[in-house]
Amino acid sequence: GVAHLIDTSKNRARLYVGVLAACLFIKPLRRAVLIVAAVVLVVGSVKAAWRHGLPGASDTGVKEFAAAVLKESLGWGPGKMLRRIVDQERKRHLAEVIRRAAGGETDVAVYSPYLDAVESRNPELRTVAVSLSAGCDDGDNVCESARILRHVADEVAYRSDPRGGPDYVQSPTETLRLKAGDCEDQTVLLVSLLESIGIKTYMAFTKSHVYPLVCYQGSLAERLRTIARRHRGDVAYLRSLGLVSRERLASLITAEKAAYRVGEHSCYPLEPTASGSWIGVVQDAKAVEAVIDPVTRKPLLFQRLRQGS
Repeated sequence: GVAHLIDTSKNRARLYVGVLAACLFIKPLRRAVLIVAAVVLVVGSVKAAWRHGLPGASDTGVKEFAAAVLKESLGWGPGKMLRRIVDQERKRHLAEVIRRAAGGETDVAVYSPYLDAVESRNPELRTVAVSLSAGCDDGDNVCESARILRHVADEVAYRSDPRGGPDYVQSPTETLRLKAGDCEDQTVLLVSLLESIGIKTYMAFTKSHVYPLVCYQGSLAERLRTIARRHRGDVAYLRSLGLVSRERLASLITAEKAAYRVGEHSCYPLEPTASGSWIGVVQDAKAVEAVIDPVTRKPLLFQRLRQGS
């Protein structure tokens, strides 16, 4: 029956393509889909305006409002069902990554050029990391990693490798000096800076991208609640973390995060190539080929956390 039909990835893909084709080419279905989508977006817009305000009000810009509309639209009815389908596909892919790693199918040697470039005990990099995180509370790894991420994302420009030959992998000190590099160079620098002050990281590899995961004991939401209580009314401290308003802090606490559980740690993706990036930037989980500890060089067996937990 249907259960057998959707048992394999290939048949699931065929089923999704068939449903999409039917919705595109059968006029009554196409009209129904458009009506449902319009209703979902209208309700999402109303809810976003109610909770966050219209664009131009307080700190709500057009991009923030659009993101809020998308979030609200995916939080109820047909939008919620669609999100569940996407999340299920991501879980299936992550389960396959785990299976390959557990079976010894992750060839760490393939990633050696990037892992070898990480310098977690470089005194120069440690000095930079300590300087960037100055002013953070003792033990506030969220503050430390947020400030270091912002520096790399905002101050290191994206520049492609030279043409021809294998990937040109810069040392983190070279990237710091040039203030330029591609995604692996920015990731190596960010991982080196974080590890130099004892913040646990992983490196996630896709076919065309690499980015870090930063790990905390407990969830990011718990850490943010603690920071909010400790620095209630301290706008300067919250702004230094990129939390420019209490409204945004509240939205980040409840926001859905692409997190991975590793023992007692919760690990969140970082995007060093995007200016203004913040902890928990969602990556395309379907594209992940391997997640490796840059210090132990061991592939990670991970369990996807429910978003926002």
